[in-house]
Amino acid sequence: MTRPVNNIINGVLILSDGKYNLELSEKGIYTGVYRNLNNLSSTLRSNEIERKKLDQMREEWISNMSHDIKTPLVSIKGYAELLSSDEYDLSKEEINQYSKIIESKSNYIKELVDDLNLTTRLKNKVLKLNKKKVNMVRLARNAVIDILNDPKNAKVDIDFNCDNEVIEVFVDDILITRTIKNLVYNAIVHNKDGVNIKVLVEKKDNLKIVISDNGKGIRPEELNLIFERYYRGANTGKGHEGSGLGMAIANDIVKAHDGEIKVLSELGRGTEIEINL
Repeated sequence: MTRPVNNIINGVLILSDGKYNLELSEKGIYTGVYRNLNNLSSTLRSNEIERKKLDQMREEWISNMSHDIKTPLVSIKGYAELLSSDEYDLSKEEINQYSKIIESKSNYIKELVDDLNLTTRLKNKVLKLNKKKVNMVRLARNAVIDILNDPKNAKVDIDFNCDNEVIEVFVDDILITRTIKNLVYNAIVHNKDGVNIKVLVEKKDNLKIVISDNGKGIRPEELNLIFERYYRGANTGKGHEGSGLGMAIANDIVKAHDGEIKVLSELGRGTEIEINL
């Protein structure tokens, strides 16, 4: 009677020491206990693997963020020194040009900090939603127009589709606009020029927003990672810079609205992201 009890106690001690490769023989009167200990060991082992993976992603993300902040700071410092130096006789055009670069780099750093602040508030569920009745057709269309009006996206092809001109729902319009822009922008930076992006808005039982593209698609092993806070896709293109939080922020905003976001993708065929609110 004492031998199986000792096996159980030893198994618990092994797990408490952080060793999760426990495999007890599931037989005898304590078969159920042995099975539960083995299941617990397997769960803890999986959790440990995921934790290490997340820690590695976080370290890489911090390194990327440090680089993304340091690079514009170097430019700001360099141009500020030029403007304040008496050694150079700068023309009015040069002063104007350097000032605009400083402003642009400063805005970029501000956007990174704003992303960090927003994702932290969303993660800790302390962000209060300012919900009001919004025409989602107009909101989504304006989000697409804003993206297309950016000179950097002059070659981007986006089709907007909706059978109705008015679909009203109660949402935080600023955050939902941010979500749509993040998802469309993600389709742009992860694909080559000439990719076709479609934005669909429709309402049946609930509101559905679909952002799809015919681009390179996402590898199966990456599908479960794209909404992680510290994940950046391996196929990011166009000299992409940014916090790497865009997809995580979009996911958290949808969840804060008690909605659902899901992604379907086929390598070489494209990606479809569906929001249900």
